[in-house]
Amino acid sequence: MARSTRAIAIAAVMLAAGPAFAQLSAQDKAVADSFFAEGLKLLRAGKYADACPKLAESERIDPAVGTALYLGECYERTGRVASAQAMFQEGYDFARRRGDSRAATAKDHHDKLVPSTLTLILAPGARAVGLEVKRDGVTISTLELGVALPTDGGTHTIVASAPGKKPFTGSVVVPVKEGAATFAIPLLADVDQIITPPIATESQGSARRTIGLTVAGAGLVGIVLGSVAGIIATVDWSSSNSTDNGCNANTTACTTQHGVDLRSSAQTWATVSTIGFIAGAVLAAVGVILYVTAPKSRAATAWTLTPFAASYRF
Repeated sequence: MARSTRAIAIAAVMLAAGPAFAQLSAQDKAVADSFFAEGLKLLRAGKYADACPKLAESERIDPAVGTALYLGECYERTGRVASAQAMFQEGYDFARRRGDSRAATAKDHHDKLVPSTLTLILAPGARAVGLEVKRDGVTISTLELGVALPTDGGTHTIVASAPGKKPFTGSVVVPVKEGAATFAIPLLADVDQIITPPIATESQGSARRTIGLTVAGAGLVGIVLGSVAGIIATVDWSSSNSTDNGCNANTTACTTQHGVDLRSSAQTWATVSTIGFIAGAVLAAVGVILYVTAPKSRAATAWTLTPFAASYRF
């Protein structure tokens, strides 16, 4: 069985640093001792779920043969066979380097354990540029893909992500011991681009309705002015036809200057009336159209476009 990653790392650091471990402060050692004592007490009381975290913290602060062995036992009793075997390997490495007789005990416990394995593979085409795979929140190396790795039994969460791709999340159940599981990471889907077309806003619609009302109002004013001008034209025309003004209703001939002036005024006001009516009607119609066609508030409609797939590296 290959050594655990943690054991290799600790061995390398210890061989390189040597006496550096002596620099551990007295306070840190006291804390490690306290966690160890509490964890051992809980372990002997059968409270394994509470004991393991205490022992693990002691081992983290100040690695030791005894702590590693007790933590391995704790993991084994809670069904974490792969973690237990890793700790027995760590204890064996420590003991062997120090000539500690407990090396044989550690090796015996290590060898009798057969942890389950989990193999993560990529489905055809699933290898994307920048692909990152996490197992239970921990990023794994691409070198681990396709390799049956010792794994504690239970449910494990697998997350795969890559730039421009939708992240994938799945789960796999690994047998508690002497079993094997394989999980295939599927082809990641492309991220959809959401493009929102420009639409008229409520404020724009309100402004357009205001303009429509203003234009329609101007049209009404034109119609009113046309009506007034028409009335004046009618009055002047009627006045010019009186006997005193000397005008003939059926002709444009007048015998007095006053009659001529009345006829001219009537024609001018008649022209103003016609222009006022026409302009007013046009403006009123335009104003009504602007008001009726002004956009109202509505929810934006999204268009979904799928871009071309990004380049893959096989």
